[in-house]
Amino acid sequence: MMKVKFCGLKRPCDVLWANRLQPDYVGFVFAGRKRRISDLQACKLRKLLDRKIPAVGVFVNEPAEHIIRLVQKDIIQAVQLHGQEGEADIRRIRQAVICPIIQAFSLNGDEDVARAEKSGADYILLDAAGAAAENALTGNGCVR
Repeated sequence: MMKVKFCGLKRPCDVLWANRLQPDYVGFVFAGRKRRISDLQACKLRKLLDRKIPAVGVFVNEPAEHIIRLVQKDIIQAVQLHGQEGEADIRRIRQAVICPIIQAFSLNGDEDVARAEKSGADYILLDAAGAAAENALTGNGCVR
């Protein structure tokens, strides 16, 4: 079954389009420069967003406490990790909040596939070599 996520929403008009088109998810990016939004911006956008559409927070090497706080405040309903986060980070988030966790992996070889298969995340996102952090900001990738 295919799922659709509109990612990188920054403006109220982006949210209004999402409300109209009803994707399965929207993404708020908390990494990089171009699409990054603040917690306050995300809170305002979440209030405009249809409650039926879950918001996914996209992060690169963000402290778990910040991620947890955004879930607890109901600003995001899912977490997408695109950095060097490990199993300890996933466990820390999972112990504190109940939400789906997506982990991105850059594929350079068989060892990366094996690492992805061992992920404790609910879903994995597979990217071309060296692209996971970059694609957190560009929207490319395949999800298992």
